[in-house]
Amino acid sequence: PEAVRSSYQMLFFSRVEQPPAPVQEMVRDGYAQVLIRPGNEDLVALYNQARGFVFPSLYEGLGLPPLEAMKCGAPVIASNRGSVPEVVGDAAIVLDAQDDAALAQAIQRLIEDEGFHAAMQARGFARVEEFSWPKPADRVLDVYRSVLAQAAIGRQADTRVSL
Repeated sequence: PEAVRSSYQMLFFSRVEQPPAPVQEMVRDGYAQVLIRPGNEDLVALYNQARGFVFPSLYEGLGLPPLEAMKCGAPVIASNRGSVPEVVGDAAIVLDAQDDAALAQAIQRLIEDEGFHAAMQARGFARVEEFSWPKPADRVLDVYRSVLAQAAIGRQADTRVSL
């Protein structure tokens, strides 16, 4: 909607010098800007100022950018491709990134619905804690402890003497 376009600036991060044609059109029409390979400090500042973060990747590995955005308080809209849905869990709006209508509706909801925005922001903060170093490290230690305990039980069983 025009009210959204006039109130918010779309900002695209890109690794390539030549963004896709639809993005170029939005830049040409004055609705968007493109940053090519922004540095980490720039990303943190931008995430902190963002009303939301849209991650429509079709070919993503782990999907760290959504977690980075969540850590900075930006609610996330993410693609349903790759491991991204597993990474973001229920802390993001997950959709088909090629469904323009669904994407536009999700962006509009994040902008206009304060309660929803706050809820998604809170979910993001909670979700990113699942990926802080103590949590995965504790999980790995639990696995090791379990394996060692099972091995100890097995050794005890092997040391029995039969008559």
